[in-house]
Amino acid sequence: MLLALLLTLCPAPEAVEHKLSTLRGPNAAAPKYQLEVGTLGESVLLTARDLNGALWLQRELPASAPCGELEDAAAVVLLAWEAQLAPGEVPVPEVMRIEPVVVAPVEPEPPAPLTVRVNAGGQVWLSSAMPTWGAAGSVEVHGRWLGFEVGVLGQGRRTVPLGPGSAVWSRASMWVGPMVTAQVARGVDASLTVGFVGGMFQATSAGFDVTTPVTDFDLGGLASAKVLLPGFWKLRPYVALMGAWWARRHLVESTSPEAARVLPFLEASPSVGLAFVP
Repeated sequence: MLLALLLTLCPAPEAVEHKLSTLRGPNAAAPKYQLEVGTLGESVLLTARDLNGALWLQRELPASAPCGELEDAAAVVLLAWEAQLAPGEVPVPEVMRIEPVVVAPVEPEPPAPLTVRVNAGGQVWLSSAMPTWGAAGSVEVHGRWLGFEVGVLGQGRRTVPLGPGSAVWSRASMWVGPMVTAQVARGVDASLTVGFVGGMFQATSAGFDVTTPVTDFDLGGLASAKVLLPGFWKLRPYVALMGAWWARRHLVESTSPEAARVLPFLEASPSVGLAFVP
């Protein structure tokens, strides 16, 4: 019986072993050894080794011969060699069949499911004018890293001195933009949103005999950085910092006495709130 190591397709060691079994005598002992079939230039190289790798026999056969003739020739060569062995010269160990190792294909990692968060919080809006309150709400839809955010915000009335009185204004706006989110620690997530903001602008004056209210629509840019903390149930508290830039400059004027003032167009807002994850 041969322990065959398949190194080439022709002649196959299994086919050579089958040929040998038909050539041996009916009561002949079948020695066990390792048969290697390889190539050497334009020849087929037969090598017989013991289980420790020691070389017992090596013969070359012409590779140009048909596969069937190579199997017959290899079997004859090995049979002649076996016939020259003294009884007991070739050990007959127990040989375990080595099954081929099948490597399972690596399945691609499925994409992260989309996560929806609903946020609501209170704000303090800061600029070169007096601070004022604010409130914001938004909906976030994101995967593992990327998503988008849509939100609304309202700013309370602010005043700046203008001559003998003051100018008063407020805003109600909406924003939308892409966001990046990541987990920075266990139970702590951070996100960054940069988008467009637009909404209604209202201005009037106080302390004058005649006032002219103005209602307009403003556009600008907005950036928001948010850190979500561990929470309870489906609620998570967060702290955030939002900044807004308004493209249009609003000039308020008084005529008696003459005075003018450009309203702030850069604003920042720290905020706290809760995020709900359905």
